[in-house]
Amino acid sequence: MTRFIFAAALMSMTASAPIPQGVHVNDFADDVAFLKRYVDVIVLSDQRGSARVAVTAAWQGRVMTSTAGGAAGASFGWINRDLIASRTIQPHMNAFGGEDRFWMGPEGGQFSIFFAKGAKFELDDWQTPAPIDTLPFQTAGQSRSEARFTSRFALTNYSGVRFDVAVDRRVRVLEPDAAWAELRVAPAAGVSLVAYESDNRITNAGANPWKKETGLLSVWILGMFKPSPATTIVVPIRAGKDAELGAKVTSDYFGAVPPDRLAVRDDVIFFSGDGRFRSKIGIGPRRSKGLLGSYDAENRVLTIVRFSQPDGVTDYVNSLWKLQDDPYAGDAANSYNDGPPAPGAKPLGPFYELESSSPAAALAPGASLSHVHRTIHLTGPEAVLDAVARSVLGVALADIKSALKPATQPASPKKEGSVVRGTLKDWKSTPGIQGLERAFEYLAKADLAALPLGRTDIEGDDVYVMMSEGETKPPEQVKFEAHRRYIDIQLVVRGQEAIGVAPVTALTTVEPYDPARDIEFFAVPREAAALELRAGDFAVFAPADGHRPSLHLDGPHVSRKAVVKVSVAFRDRQRGGVPPA
Repeated sequence: MTRFIFAAALMSMTASAPIPQGVHVNDFADDVAFLKRYVDVIVLSDQRGSARVAVTAAWQGRVMTSTAGGAAGASFGWINRDLIASRTIQPHMNAFGGEDRFWMGPEGGQFSIFFAKGAKFELDDWQTPAPIDTLPFQTAGQSRSEARFTSRFALTNYSGVRFDVAVDRRVRVLEPDAAWAELRVAPAAGVSLVAYESDNRITNAGANPWKKETGLLSVWILGMFKPSPATTIVVPIRAGKDAELGAKVTSDYFGAVPPDRLAVRDDVIFFSGDGRFRSKIGIGPRRSKGLLGSYDAENRVLTIVRFSQPDGVTDYVNSLWKLQDDPYAGDAANSYNDGPPAPGAKPLGPFYELESSSPAAALAPGASLSHVHRTIHLTGPEAVLDAVARSVLGVALADIKSALKPATQPASPKKEGSVVRGTLKDWKSTPGIQGLERAFEYLAKADLAALPLGRTDIEGDDVYVMMSEGETKPPEQVKFEAHRRYIDIQLVVRGQEAIGVAPVTALTTVEPYDPARDIEFFAVPREAAALELRAGDFAVFAPADGHRPSLHLDGPHVSRKAVVKVSVAFRDRQRGGVPPA
C-alpha cells in the first residue's frame, strides 16, 4: 500500500476512532452475509467444506476472506465495511479490502499507469485505473474449488503509450494434502488450515510489443489481513553483502520505522503488524525468497504467502512518485502496517498487508506473463505451528514473538472504569468477576450457537441467560441504560458491536426506573467512552455502569449475543460464601 492512498483517506475520513486492542475476527458466515448485501459472492471450498474462500467478480475476482473452520470459523481477511455499506465511490481509489486483490504497476514514474501524461506526481493528479478499482471482471467459469475471471481493457501510461491488456485470473482452493506439499512439511495433527492460490495471467492483446524503453506493466497482488498487538510479520531474505544483493530492506516509505517495530537480521526481517503505526517495507528481487509470513500469537494464526519469482530476473517496476533514474529497480515483495496518517486521524483500516509483484512484463503481441500468489492460514497448538514456522520461515515462534518486544505483546483484559471486559477463553484469569463464576462456567460449556433465542434459566431468577440476534444500530437509535437488581454479562457470540459506557452518576434520566423490567434509560452525554466487542469478547456491567449496547462497529453487523443476568443478591452471596437459596 502506498502513501497516496492514505493521504486520500485522511482527506475523506477525519473523525478519530479507537485502534483495536487485539485481533477479534468475525466468523466467515457473518462476513459472507454482509458482502452478499452489496455484491455477488462465490464461496469456494475444499472437499470437506472446512476450508472456504469468498470471492467476488465485482472487484476484479478478489478474494475477500477465507476460513479454515467452515461457516462458523474465524474469518481472516480485512473487509472495509464502512466503505462498502456507504455504496459510494471514493476519489483516487476504493479500498474495499480483501486477502488477495489484483492490481497492476507501476504506480509512479515516467511509465506510471496512475498518472496521466504531464500530470504532477501529487495526490490531486493520482487516480487508480478503473479496470483495477471499480470495474468488475467477468466470471468465466466456476466449480466447487475454483473460479475463473477475465477482463480486457486499455491503459495509457505517463509517457502516452497505450497498452491493450487481457487478464485471466483463476482462484483455486487447495486440498489439505496439496497445501502441506506446498509447505514442504508433513501433515500435522491438530492443525486446521485453508490454502488457496490466485494465478494471474496478463496478455499483450495489442498489435505492438511492450518494451522497456516505452514502459512495462506488472502484476501486483495485495492481501489485507486483520491486525493485533501480537501480530509480527516475518520475511526471510537471502543473506549476503549489500554490494551484491542490494539493501536488506527499504523501510523509509513513510519515514523511519522505530526499532521496536522493525528488526533486520542477516537472513530474516521482523515487522510489526499491529495496525497502530503507518509504515511499509520493501524487498528487492535479489533479496526476496518469494516468501512472506506472519504470526498472530494472540489467536495462534500462522500465515504463509508464497509467490512465483523467476530465478535471475531483476527487472521489477519502480513505483516511486517521481521521474526515475532506474524505472526497473522496484520491489518483488512488500508489507504494509496501517495506522493513523496523522495524530488523531482515523486509519484507513486498520489492517496489515502481505504483497507480491511479478517481474516487469516485456511481452510481444499475444504473449503472456503469469504470476501466482498462494496464501495459507494455519491454526492449532503452538508446538505444531512452531515446527511449521521453523521449517518454512526458518525461525521459531519464540523468536517471532520476542523479536519486537514490547511492540507486539498480547493485550491483557481491560477495565473501563468499573466495567470489566475480557475474552471468554480467559475468563478464569480476568480480575473483577468474583461472584460471577457460575455464569461464566455456563457460558464456557454451553453451545451458544445452538441455544434457543430468549430466556434459559441457569439458577432460576438469580442467574439466567437471554439469547438474541439482530443487526447493530446507529448511535442515534440507542439510549444509555442501567439496571439496579441485576448485573449484565454481555458476550458477543457471533459478529461484533460497540457498547457505549459511562457511570450512571454522569447520566441524565430520560425514562424513570421501571422496577418490573429493572431498567432505567438515560440521555446520551456529550462525551462517552466505547468498548469494541467481537466474537468471544465480554463486558460486565454493574448497577453503577451505564451502557449503550448494540451499536455499529465498522458498519452494520448481524450480531448474536448472550446476556447473562446475575442478581446482585446472588453475586453478594457467592462472594460471602453463602450457598444460593
